[in-house]
Amino acid sequence: MAILTAIQKDILQFLALFQHREGRSATGTEVQQHFGYTHHSTARQHLQALERKGFIQLARGGHGVPYHIRLLPPAFAVVDTLSLPVVGAIAAGSPREAIQQTDRWVERLEDLLPVRPGDFLLTVNGESMIGDGILPGDLVLIRPQEVVEPGQIAAVMVRDDEATLKRFYPQPPSHVRLVPSNPTMGDMVYPAEEVRVIGKYQGLIRTGHHGRQ
Repeated sequence: MAILTAIQKDILQFLALFQHREGRSATGTEVQQHFGYTHHSTARQHLQALERKGFIQLARGGHGVPYHIRLLPPAFAVVDTLSLPVVGAIAAGSPREAIQQTDRWVERLEDLLPVRPGDFLLTVNGESMIGDGILPGDLVLIRPQEVVEPGQIAAVMVRDDEATLKRFYPQPPSHVRLVPSNPTMGDMVYPAEEVRVIGKYQGLIRTGHHGRQ
């Protein structure tokens, strides 16, 4: 993970708490005002550094429109919050569009799930993992890591623009097999360089919203 300066950590902490409190992402102007910067360019320089390091994404607006700041999963490993972020939805079916932020938080349930700092939640779309009891609408707890053991359930990115939840099996010398637990669905095989592990599945919160996605 990239090394952060003290002020960069403070900015990430502010962004996470702002999103939790306000239910939306902060803008660059709000960062400037919170830290008392005289010039907007000072806040922008810090934010651009965080973007280069992979902790945030700057959603730039048009002329005169404040840009918003999207927290990416690595950011939650370095901030101290009172709740878990639901950072988007993930396919339990065929890979779908990459994970999108939803500006939603769920209070931590340490008595139900093995929560650690940096963990985040994803909403399940699709029925490919129903054999493991993972249903559409469930919130799955993901622990950020880049390597999982063969056969473990993982959240993965395919070609850097599609996300899916599957059992992960390396297929030497150069491929990866993503295996659903729904017997009506087939395995998916990709070149290893097209698949990147986001994190390991740790458990779920059943929401009761189990309609077909």
